[in-house]
Amino acid sequence: MMFLAQTRDDSSLIYNGKFLSIDANIKKIFRISDGKIPFHKRHPLDPNEAEIDKWLKIFPHSIPVENDVSVYQIFAAHPPMDFITISSGSGYEAGLFGHRTHFVSPRNWTHEDGGFSHFVKILYEYWHVAFWDHILFGSKISSLPPGSWITARAIRRECAFIPDRLRRTINFEWSPR
Repeated sequence: MMFLAQTRDDSSLIYNGKFLSIDANIKKIFRISDGKIPFHKRHPLDPNEAEIDKWLKIFPHSIPVENDVSVYQIFAAHPPMDFITISSGSGYEAGLFGHRTHFVSPRNWTHEDGGFSHFVKILYEYWHVAFWDHILFGSKISSLPPGSWITARAIRRECAFIPDRLRRTINFEWSPR
């Protein structure tokens, strides 16, 4: 189990006019942890995040993951594991890698198609030819109302998920030839 921290000004943390914090969800987090010693990952843009200090008060034996280890390395390298986050988009990405995420935010971010309203999946759909084909050669974008020219559901239907696509693409581009 791993806690994914967020920057303190992440707009997805706002709920009922206040920024959410893990201390309001301690009971829920204890239930999720089920007595396991968790790991925690600081946000690379805010490594001194106060939420981690609160997390360490709840789980003093929590094991830190160093900042030079990317969350994507963790997602790709580990067998399925549980992630806890307040509302981080990385939680959604963990699901794309086969992991399970527990969002402790009371706000329902999910849509009926499984996508998240505050999250743009740049490492998924944008790597597919069908996405750019639709954007560049499809309907005239300017003639359609904003936001209606492409939907996550349409992308998922047209662009099948290809496991390890990003990793294979990067390896191809950066490997010695």
